[in-house]
Amino acid sequence: MDGHKAVCLDEHIRPVSGNCLVYSFGVKDNWSFEDALIEYGCEVYGFDPTIEEPEQTGERRFIFHKIGLQAKDKVNTKGWHMKSLRSIMTLLGHGNRIIDVIKMDIEQSEYEAAPNMIDSGVTAQIKQIALETHNFLMSRQDSQNYRFKYQQIYKLEKHGFIRFSSQAGMGSDRLNEIANISDFFIYEMAWYNPKFYFV
Repeated sequence: MDGHKAVCLDEHIRPVSGNCLVYSFGVKDNWSFEDALIEYGCEVYGFDPTIEEPEQTGERRFIFHKIGLQAKDKVNTKGWHMKSLRSIMTLLGHGNRIIDVIKMDIEQSEYEAAPNMIDSGVTAQIKQIALETHNFLMSRQDSQNYRFKYQQIYKLEKHGFIRFSSQAGMGSDRLNEIANISDFFIYEMAWYNPKFYFV
C-alpha cells in the first residue's frame, strides 16, 4: 500500500517496543507508517518542510518538525528549512542515541542525504534505513545522471549496510530503459546495519 515501508523484525535488529526511536522524513498526508511504529511502541518523530503540522487524531501521535533532510543546513530556494541528520539529532538532544529506523521519502533529496550520513559518521547510530528512491522525468538520455544517483544510494552497501528488501513502489510505472537497465520511477529499499545484527 502507499506509505508502506519494510522493517526487519529479526532478533537483535528489530525495534524493542517501549525503547525504540524512529525518524520519519517525508510524511505529507500519509502517516500510516508513523502510526504503525507508534502502536508498536516506538518514540516517533516526523519531518516534512512542505506542510504545516499534520492534523493528527486519537491518542497515538508523532512529534512533528517542519524540517527537511539534506546534506547541509540551509534554507532552500522554496524557503524550506533543511538540515543534515547529524544537525537534527543534535537539535533534538539525540546526539548519542541509537535510531532504530530511519524512513526517507524525500523526493530526490535522498541522493544527497544518504552519502552525508556516511561521511558524518552518523550511520554508526542507525539500525535500519527504509528509503524510497525517485527517478522523476528521467529518459534514455539521462544515463550518466541515473548512474550517479544510484551510486550515492549504493554507498550505504559499500559502507556495510545489508539490503533486505527491494521492490517497485506501488503503482510505479517503468522508466524507459536507461543505462541498459529497465527500472521504475519509484523504488522502495531497506537495509539493516550488521553492527547491531551480529552481536
